[in-house]
Amino acid sequence: MMKRVFLTACILPLVGCSSLRLFPKKPKVTFSPEIADLKLQGRASMQSVSSGTVINNPRISLGTSLNLSDRDNAYGGHLSYGDGFAGFGFRFIQFDETAVKTTGTVEDNFGALRPGDRVRSKFRWKNYAVDYLVNLYETKKWIPKTYLRFGAGVSIQHNEAAVEAVSQFTPHQQTISFQDDLGIPMLLLRAEGEYRPIKIRLNIALSHGDFGGFNGDFLDLRLSGQYKIQKGISAYAGFWHYNFPGEGSKDGLGFDFSSSIEGFFGGIRFDI
Repeated sequence: MMKRVFLTACILPLVGCSSLRLFPKKPKVTFSPEIADLKLQGRASMQSVSSGTVINNPRISLGTSLNLSDRDNAYGGHLSYGDGFAGFGFRFIQFDETAVKTTGTVEDNFGALRPGDRVRSKFRWKNYAVDYLVNLYETKKWIPKTYLRFGAGVSIQHNEAAVEAVSQFTPHQQTISFQDDLGIPMLLLRAEGEYRPIKIRLNIALSHGDFGGFNGDFLDLRLSGQYKIQKGISAYAGFWHYNFPGEGSKDGLGFDFSSSIEGFFGGIRFDI
């Protein structure tokens, strides 16, 4: 609770400053369908039961143990109302990762899974984000013919994740799922440089706290370039890194999921 209060206290002075414009003068609707090529990485642990005793197990690799190391496609989109930089925005993306041609070998006990189990796994992740950003500063003086803008705001993000791991030669299988309670409040920072018809944008959202199924440090980092094809239509592409620490319990056994997702994304932006 204190982490949320602290983050709110950081944002309110920005939006409350009388010298700032809280919303763009000439807002427009922007829609951007998006595709990404992402990869899950990290480690996870889950308690197991031996002779009626709950055992704390070490972390195992999501890649080599649970076979969650392949790149796969993710689909989503953006909907915003503002000037293309500041204003309100909504984002959704869904990532499903399944490796059907290979198996992983479990290193240590993981819930119902045992060392040596050869498993195939499925991972599903959904991310929803609602953003509000204020333009703090803009200038054309620093770099010739380049328009620079800097902004800050808040991003409320909701995450849902699930893993299903099934042994191929034994009856062992384990499923876990976790999600935050009411969303994760994140401090949002944005910088953009425009040298027409090209824009380069850096987007950083970060937070720390306990939000139910997620507990720890969070980082949502995007670096992208955009090219204006014609009036009202632009193409963009970039690199994305998303760090999220998950935790929870299944059938009385606790687990933690220290992971990140990263890869490349691209889309088409339409100004309506």
